[in-house]
Amino acid sequence: MFDYTSMVFSLIGVSMPIFWLGLVLMIIFSLNLGWLPLSGRLSYNISLETVTRIYVLDSVITGNWPAFKDALRHLVMPAVTLSTIPMAIIARITRSSMLEVLRQDYIRTARAKGSGGNHAGGRHLRVDQHAGGHSLCLGQPPDQGELMKTTAASLQNSLTESEKSRGPLTEALLRLRKNRIAAAGILIIFLFLFMALFSQWIAPHDPLAQSLYDKLKPPVWDEGGTWTYPLGTDDFGRDLLSRIIYGARISILVGIVAVSISLFFGILAGAIAGFYGGRADNLIMRLMDILLAFPAILLAIVIVAFLGPSLRNAMMAIGVVGIPRYARIVRGSVLEEYGKDCVQAARALGAGDARMIFVHILPNCLAPLIVQTTLGFASAILEAPALSFLGLGAQPPTPEWGAMLANGRALILRAWWAVTFPGLMILFAVLGFNLLGDGLRDALDPRLRE
Repeated sequence: MFDYTSMVFSLIGVSMPIFWLGLVLMIIFSLNLGWLPLSGRLSYNISLETVTRIYVLDSVITGNWPAFKDALRHLVMPAVTLSTIPMAIIARITRSSMLEVLRQDYIRTARAKGSGGNHAGGRHLRVDQHAGGHSLCLGQPPDQGELMKTTAASLQNSLTESEKSRGPLTEALLRLRKNRIAAAGILIIFLFLFMALFSQWIAPHDPLAQSLYDKLKPPVWDEGGTWTYPLGTDDFGRDLLSRIIYGARISILVGIVAVSISLFFGILAGAIAGFYGGRADNLIMRLMDILLAFPAILLAIVIVAFLGPSLRNAMMAIGVVGIPRYARIVRGSVLEEYGKDCVQAARALGAGDARMIFVHILPNCLAPLIVQTTLGFASAILEAPALSFLGLGAQPPTPEWGAMLANGRALILRAWWAVTFPGLMILFAVLGFNLLGDGLRDALDPRLRE
């Protein structure tokens, strides 16, 4: 249960639109609670002699401690906002490493010797991660009888007759069915697919219909809210719930188009680089390294700025940004599969290059590609609203979640719902694909089998 809870919280951190999180923190801690300043670097009533123009450092140099305290208060909210995603990523990496190390023989031996969970985790796991896994040398040599019993029990548990008769795909599906995180992800994805497919029937209003008489209506549970507009309206009187429902269509479309572009060109580039090697490999992979050297959102901004702001160009930019991820995965898998006997036998029988790549090699590379595809959907759904929030994606009055956030940013002091609900939709949509991706990774990775 602790694993599931911590994993869900880390995935929420990864799925969080950081530009939306900043707005939410401003609403909670600045507007409602008044604990932190809303903006700026220093309060207007605080005077400070500047030396380096780094206010925290200048206040220490000049001995102005009230300014030092005020400058730190201005840094709290940006620091918390920017640290959310790195913290969640570190948690996921640590969990994956722990799951792999916990299944090593020396950890089982340590448990067989009577080491508790905290002792084994603290003494053996940390040493393995930092010193190459030589944790057994910290204690006395294990008793040979206990070691044989542990090994025999492990083999008996892992090689049952039922597992022997199952194929790898069947085992993966069975593990996926038992994974609660993946099940939750599938449920969330189905809900968004339902919204996207049947939006014109389930949306209570036209998402573009305006009613200035009903502008800035609060949600139904707030004072002044009505069931006519359950989630309230924006500054043009448009129903927020209807626009959110129709926004699911655009988000799913962005994911399909962007991932298709990344998948097609990534597979093609990775297969050519891994199969032919030499100059082709060096040229293609150096190009991929150049693309990876840029932050994903920055590269997408550059591409959209060159092509012009529109939803179509945003989808193309997101697709181009994702190509290196698939190319690297496919290249590594092709290099691994190329040396196998079945591939060399096909070569000896006269199979052409195209047949060897698409018939004998790529089908064996599907597992990592499936996982990356689900995670690619999450990235695309997260990056498209970011571009729209900056004015480079979907343009008004298109009911797209990022564009709705950009419009609601100006209403943050009067209509908190215009910012909150579109951001929650982005969070849950990205979270659904991340949950499914992690579940697929656990199911398809043989190192993570129970």
